[in-house]
Amino acid sequence: MEIPTITPPPKPGLKQKKDNANHTIKAKWGERLFKVSETRRQAGMGGYIPIVRSFLRLYHKMGLSPQAAMAVVHIIDGKWDNREPWISAALLATRMNKSDSQVKKYIKDLRERKVVATYDPKKRTYNFNFDQFFEEVAKLAEAEIADFNAKQEAEDAY
Repeated sequence: MEIPTITPPPKPGLKQKKDNANHTIKAKWGERLFKVSETRRQAGMGGYIPIVRSFLRLYHKMGLSPQAAMAVVHIIDGKWDNREPWISAALLATRMNKSDSQVKKYIKDLRERKVVATYDPKKRTYNFNFDQFFEEVAKLAEAEIADFNAKQEAEDAY
C-alpha cells in the first residue's frame, strides 16, 4: 500500500525560507508508530487527527492550560463532519486519565473562552461549538502573521 505524502499548502502572507518536501506522518512520528496507527485506521479504530498548527501554537494565548488544550484535541477527535462534536464528561475523563470533576473544570475553562458547551441531560453528553473560540485563535494567528511579515520586511530593508 502506497502511503500518501502530506505536503502543506503554501502559507499565504508568509515568505517561505525553504521548501520542505518530506512532510509525511511517518517522517514526523517514526516508522513503528505510523504502522500501528495505520493498522488501527484500517481496522476502523481511527489512526490520525489533524491539528491546526495555529491552535497548537496559540492556545496558551487564549488562556488555556495544556490539559484544557488536550481536552479540545480529544473533543475534536470525535468530530467527523461539520456538525458539533459531542462527548460525555465520563468518556473524556477516561480518555484523558482524569477525574470527571477535573474534566468538568476543563469544560468550564472552555466555556469562559467562548466555547459553547451545551449539556444534554438525557444523553449525559456535552455538545461543543468552537466557532467563536476558533475565530479568536484565527485573529491571533493573523496578528502573528502580520508581525512576522513586518519583521521580514524590516530585515529585507537592511
